[in-house]
Amino acid sequence: MPESLLAQVLVGLYLGVLTGVLPAFVSWALGFSFRYVTGVTVPGLGVVVVAAAIAGLSGGLLGLLDPAISETPVGIVAALVVLMASFWAHNQGDKMGEVFPRRITLDSIRRRTIAADAVERVGRFGRVHATVKGVEDVEGYPPLPSGLREKLEGERFSLPADLPLSELETRIRDRLLSSYDLETVDVSLDRRANATVTAAPALGGFSRRVPAGQRAVSVDALVPEGIDRGDSAVLWFPERTVEGQVLGVGDGNEDEETPARRLTVAVSPADVEAVLGDSEVRVGVRGEANGRDLLGRLKAAGFRVRTVPVGRARTLDPGELRAETGAQLIAVRGTGGVRVPSASLEVADDEELLAVGTPETLRGLREVLA
Repeated sequence: MPESLLAQVLVGLYLGVLTGVLPAFVSWALGFSFRYVTGVTVPGLGVVVVAAAIAGLSGGLLGLLDPAISETPVGIVAALVVLMASFWAHNQGDKMGEVFPRRITLDSIRRRTIAADAVERVGRFGRVHATVKGVEDVEGYPPLPSGLREKLEGERFSLPADLPLSELETRIRDRLLSSYDLETVDVSLDRRANATVTAAPALGGFSRRVPAGQRAVSVDALVPEGIDRGDSAVLWFPERTVEGQVLGVGDGNEDEETPARRLTVAVSPADVEAVLGDSEVRVGVRGEANGRDLLGRLKAAGFRVRTVPVGRARTLDPGELRAETGAQLIAVRGTGGVRVPSASLEVADDEELLAVGTPETLRGLREVLA
């Protein structure tokens, strides 16, 4: 008799598990969706009723409602298993509905950042040092030369740690394009700051880089440190200002006290004669739309960049203004364009100064020019 009862209990457990899968799943779905949508736990009695109804339907289809089964220990054990599984599934669904994020968007996925333990605590936001761990070829392009591949594998980039992975990948890609002669680059960065680079070597020289409708011209001048291919350069001549995209930068002569470097820029055909016909030129670089690091660093240090009206025509000396007010004059803007002062200069009453300094020093500059 005990052996018969044990066998019936085991059969009941088996049938309870077989019959209770669907009621348990429905109970979990009800508990999760109700808690996730409304924030309130679904009543347990309702879960029991629904689970019992589903179990009855499943049991009828499986022939478990036969009195020969339902009125024996097999049916009682199976019913208990179904109810316990339904209660457990409902409880788990309720817990998941409580902790599951309410808003998951593509933007939140794109804004994944570097893991906290991979960030170096420097400054306010920290820095992350991304290292190239693998270099792959682009299908359909020639393979990378071995020398270029070795250089790419040794690259290391220091970037702000508060940026999302997508922005970090874009910055690494831009730096690789400006530092190496590559046709196309794709960067994949994981949360441990390990970068995988997929790149292809350039298929041509300057002829492929010059934009349509423009011409490539070269000048010898002192250029800002770090200028490279792809930057937007401004060439200041005594009579005019010319803008163009940098196509290449030559190496300077380190033996000279102020070594000039050969800069190749793409300009419009109308500006070619002006660039080649003038020997005196100063070179500047415009910041990119997504790279306002300079302004961010100035603001973090307590400085501001502001425009100050001249008020009346006069002669200004940037050195004297800085000694008197503490503000640094960096440019003069008017109808004739932007001028970068290097010594005393004449300013008109309709022009304005671009200055950098603390709020107090800028206020003092306004008072001096009033």
